[in-house]
Amino acid sequence: MPYKPMSPKEFEKYLKMVGWYLEKGKIDWNLYNEKAHFICSVKISHGSRTKSEVAASSVKKVKKEFEEKGFVWPPRKKSKKS
Repeated sequence: MPYKPMSPKEFEKYLKMVGWYLEKGKIDWNLYNEKAHFICSVKISHGSRTKSEVAASSVKKVKKEFEEKGFVWPPRKKSKKS
């Protein structure tokens, strides 16, 4: 299955659902889990006249990490059960 680039806002929203976060590195962004352990680097591409987006290869990497940790990609909000 080919992966599509994703908007940084949507990508960060998914990461926050599981407690992960991004920090700016020298070139790329670094992804950390809830215990502040490094997971992988993420490329966010941008140009002077183009919108910024998370590279498709980075989306694939993060999806793989989610599945290894037992999470579903893309994460879904927990449904309220009465």
